[in-house]
Amino acid sequence: MIKSLNVLAREVSRTWDTQPLDQRPDTIKRILDLRKKGVSLRIISLAVNLSRETVRQIVKQHARN
Repeated sequence: MIKSLNVLAREVSRTWDTQPLDQRPDTIKRILDLRKKGVSLRIISLAVNLSRETVRQIVKQHARN
């Protein structure tokens, strides 16, 4: 379990980006890719520097499409 958490932490640290959202066109793709890998919304929100609610809305919106 700890090993998988360390792997997840490395994945999240690689995706961390501090630029504003409007300068990151790949943010939605990044969110959806991480979610597909089973990463929680909380961890994704930290990785892309957005609120949990925003991440949840993006995932929900793209799940319908």
